[in-house]
Amino acid sequence: MEICGVKDQIEKAYTCDECVAGLDFVQAYLLNDMEIREFTVYLEQYYCNPDQDRCPGQIVEWFPTMHKMAMEEFFIPEEICSKEPVCGATKPTDGPAPTKPGV
Repeated sequence: MEICGVKDQIEKAYTCDECVAGLDFVQAYLLNDMEIREFTVYLEQYYCNPDQDRCPGQIVEWFPTMHKMAMEEFFIPEEICSKEPVCGATKPTDGPAPTKPGV
């Protein structure tokens, strides 16, 4: 696991409770109002092109609400962890199916 650029030398097994607790921590971080404001500023500065006059205002108006809605709807620690063997799943989740033949 790598957090803040520090990598453990030895990977250790984790429990289902640790999986949920870890994702609860991540969820709290991603829903923190200060962090959402930081995300918003980042998008204003790096996503909008200089010739898109309305872009920064649209980001400020819509991004925070959309981000919170998406997090509440899709970032559910118990559901995410339930797909892991440590929480009773029979096999690890597979990645998405390829979108192009032969990939």
